Amino acid sequence: MERILKEYTDWVSMRETAVERKPLTTIHSLIRRKGVEAYAYLLLLQG
Repeated sequence: MERILKEYTDWVSMRETAVERKPLTTIHSLIRRKGVEAYAYLLLLQG
């Protein structure tokens, strides 16, 4: 479970690096944080 979460966050950070120079970065990181929370919650429910 932790490995999956780590792979997910790694993937998201790679995507975040790609949009870093755009003004949407703040919105993007907010969405990312919510996404990680939701994803972790989902994993906890399944576990």
